[in-house]
Order: sequence, then C-alpha cells, then structure tokens
Amino acid sequence: MRLKDQLHKLEYFCAVVEAGSLKRASDIVLIGQPQLTKVVKQLEETLKAPLFLRSSKGVVLTKAGDQLYQFSKQILQKANEAEFSIMSAGDKLSGTIRVGTYDSIARYFFPDFLKYLKATAPDLKIFLETGRSADIFKKLKNKSLDIAVIVKPEQLPKNIKSRKMYTDAFGLYKSPSLSSEFQSTLVYFPYPLNKTETVMGKFGFSESMICDNLETVRTLTEQSIGIGLLPHKVAKESVMARKLTAHNHPKIKKNTFDFHDIVLCHRDEKLEDENRFTLGEMERFLQLWSKI
Repeated sequence: MRLKDQLHKLEYFCAVVEAGSLKRASDIVLIGQPQLTKVVKQLEETLKAPLFLRSSKGVVLTKAGDQLYQFSKQILQKANEAEFSIMSAGDKLSGTIRVGTYDSIARYFFPDFLKYLKATAPDLKIFLETGRSADIFKKLKNKSLDIAVIVKPEQLPKNIKSRKMYTDAFGLYKSPSLSSEFQSTLVYFPYPLNKTETVMGKFGFSESMICDNLETVRTLTEQSIGIGLLPHKVAKESVMARKLTAHNHPKIKKNTFDFHDIVLCHRDEKLEDENRFTLGEMERFLQLWSKI
C-alpha cells in the first residue's frame, strides 16, 4: 500500500506526535490506543522506516518521523483551508473588525488565522491589538474592540458573551543545557498567577526574574537563564523542538499549576455579518488549533 492511500491516517499520526504519547493521543482523538498503535505500525511498514523511538516517558520522533510530520501538517492545513474556503465561497464581506488578545495567542495562533481570513475574505480588514488579558478585556467592554481572545476573568458582565476554547495550566520548564548557576532561578510572568511565592518557596528557588510577558520567559528559559514557569501550550513548540524539557523536581508529583480557561468573547448585541463570520471562523480555527 502506498502512502497516498493512507492519508486519512496522518491526522492520527500528528496527534501522537503532538501529544507525546500514544495514551494521551488516544484521549484526544477518542480512539483506542491499540488502534493508534496499529496506525503507526502501518505507516512504518509503508515507509520502511521507524517513525518513533519509544520509551516509558512517551515517544520521540526519528528523522523519518519528523519528515512525515512536517509533510502531514502541510497536507492537513491545506485540507482545512480548502474546506473553509469552500464553505465560505460567495461571501462578500467588507468593513473592519477590531480583535484583541494577549501576546502568546498572537504569537502562536493568529499568523495562520489571519492568512486564512485574508484568503477567504480579502475585503475584510482586521485590526489586531495585543496586551495583557485584563487590559484587552477593558477595551472590549468599552467598545474599543469587537472580539477578544483572553484568559477568562473571574467575573464576566452580563453584556459580555464568552465561549471556552480550551483550558491550559502552568508548568516548570528548563533548557537541556541549563547550567548549575541558574538552577535556583525562577523566570516568570507574574500577572496571571496567584501562587508564585508559594512555587518559589516550595521548590527552593532563591532568585527570580520577573518578565513583562510570557514570550520573554520562554526565550530566557531556552537560553538557559533559569527555570521558566510557562503555560504548557506556550512551552509545547519549544519542547517539540527540543529547546525545552519539563523540569522534574523531586517534590513535584504533577508539573501543573494554576489552571485557566482561554475564552473567545464579544459583547452581547446584534452582530453584523462581518463580526458573525469572523467570530465563527475564529472559534472553529481555535478549536482545531487547541488540539495541536
């Protein structure tokens, strides 16, 4: 059997890569682990090359596996773009939509989404503004923005509608080349956290570096400057690239702190066609992206 006859299996293969283990991928795609194992084996037999190195901690891509993963992501992305383009064919949308979000979502989600939106609705103008979730939320409430993707605030006014896109949490990460002089340094972005002092004291950090955004935390941590406190979603790309690894502290049973919901928000009012279209496509894109 040729690879072109097994394209439907590539989504499952990508799920295993991105989840880091067959078990976690099974929970995400909602099929049994034995079936996922069979899919991987069939792809390996077709390509006559191992795709993963397996261990008790999960799976790591081989060179052949990495090549197939890059190819698979391109194929799946093109399929999604074709589906969305066909479904929105004939839409003649124009006007301006003002969207706000915090820096990490802007960095990881919006580039692909904005390219897609420009292709499907070329006359629709999008103004994107980034900042801290609290500041973006204030601008949504005072009508400076139309749509926001933010960390859910403790209370939502009745005139703001929200839809949960996914739940994330923070964990400790470090560079594989972290030197001993920075092993007691915690690098973190303080604003969304409630328990940073507890984390520092509990795990023996004696120094800290406070950063203005999560991307700075990620960059410093990748450069071996301390141990970073990062959302798992933010750290994932760097983990996949082997620039970061989870920090296995002897006192940590589960490397997860401060769960938080990421929500898509807009004001509770009649939506124009442009807003409704953008909101619907953003929700669909976020749901796909959150599974990666």
